[in-house]
Amino acid sequence: MTASVLGPGRDADTDEAWRAALDHSAGCRSCREPTEECGTGRALLRAYRQAQCESRRAGGVS
Repeated sequence: MTASVLGPGRDADTDEAWRAALDHSAGCRSCREPTEECGTGRALLRAYRQAQCESRRAGGVS
């Protein structure tokens, strides 16, 4: 069994969405600048929030 990136009780979809958001923001100048906006970063965070909601509905820990 593989350990979750976010801790016990997290599902793979939530972990994957969080990792995608982190990986993108680490290499995106717009994501690191407080005065700029990044549509890709925003979409990835939205996907992460959606995965969290789905995990909660399915009875997972968030």
